[in-house]
Amino acid sequence: GGGAIASLMTRRWGPLPIIGVERDPAVVHLARHEFGLDALDHLRIVTADAFAWVAACEQRFDAICVDLYVAGKRAHGVLGAAFLRDLRRIVTPRGEVTFNLWRSAYLADQLRRIERVFSVVAIDEADDNLIVHAAPRHE
Repeated sequence: GGGAIASLMTRRWGPLPIIGVERDPAVVHLARHEFGLDALDHLRIVTADAFAWVAACEQRFDAICVDLYVAGKRAHGVLGAAFLRDLRRIVTPRGEVTFNLWRSAYLADQLRRIERVFSVVAIDEADDNLIVHAAPRHE
């Protein structure tokens, strides 16, 4: 998307290495040139499908932010078992995955899906958004 998470994280913790994944080259261009992401030297933007990128990823991360929306709707598969298992595989044992969800009638089901793979440790509310903080559940 527009890189709001990268900008917020940089303001909070300074220039830590960040990888952002966005599938649409036009959105990447807009974020770089209109939203100032080119100024973040510690940010690497990968133009790729997030699901495929995560499935093939061999790196481990202390923090993963999942904010996958297409045309105002959560991308299909964000809370699917395969993607959640891939996220668990690439987050470090003490790491955290955060999910940006919207308030909806489906929230209880969405949380159940997350809890099949992760332990929900906190939920922050921001207007109609819920930021779900999840720790890896190890089998």
